[in-house]
Amino acid sequence: MFYRFGRNDVRLAIDLDSIFLGEECFIVGGAPDAKEFGRAAASLRGPGVHILAINNAATVVPATLWVGGDKPRCYSESILVDPTIMKFGVISRRREFVQGRRWGEWPNTYFFGTSESFNYHNFLHRHRDLVWWKNTFFISLQLAHRLGFRKVYLVGCGFNISKEQQYAWETQLGEDEVEWNKRLYNTSLTQLKSLLPHFHKFGFKVTSCTPDSRANEFLEYEDPADAWKRMVDRIPTPSTVDRPHSSKVSEVKGGS
Repeated sequence: MFYRFGRNDVRLAIDLDSIFLGEECFIVGGAPDAKEFGRAAASLRGPGVHILAINNAATVVPATLWVGGDKPRCYSESILVDPTIMKFGVISRRREFVQGRRWGEWPNTYFFGTSESFNYHNFLHRHRDLVWWKNTFFISLQLAHRLGFRKVYLVGCGFNISKEQQYAWETQLGEDEVEWNKRLYNTSLTQLKSLLPHFHKFGFKVTSCTPDSRANEFLEYEDPADAWKRMVDRIPTPSTVDRPHSSKVSEVKGGS
């Protein structure tokens, strides 16, 4: 279940499950290749491409959806105030302020609860909350499935970091933070690999589009340009010449 919050913190429950049923999307993390993908996406454009950005990845890619698991001050305000991006945050953060306005009041922003009760056998089961495994990456997978996506392509998900090669956006992590991320990525790789049989059972396909990702040892790899082209090509070419100006008029002509 997802929630919207209006003035005076009034909560509105919203059912968004399966609104993109059967669609495909890119999930974009913070590895350096995300920046290159973002530049390519800006030049390619085209209809029909869903991009779910994690954390500050939405500063380097043209995101249509976004998810973050931390307080809003951890993210660029350019993301949080953009009404064209469908944004998802943790419900306990909704009263935090963004440019003098509670986060929950900003347009096109939805919230969810979190739970640590998920495991490798119930990860995709319908639940009131989304998973918290100390990594927004797993929230993004579960969110994508809840919204109806059945095939996702991982960009910027290399599961690797160093003092020299950190994120696709400008940042300055200390040595302790880099080491913490290394341990997190090691754990995340094990968790992702363990989830694959469960994903297969539910018809949820995860493909890597991240060159040199450590996950490529067990995930199928596809060039992101090929996945992009397939998404765009499924949208029909605009055609209006043979369309009636009014359905009423076409019915009259057809009956005369």
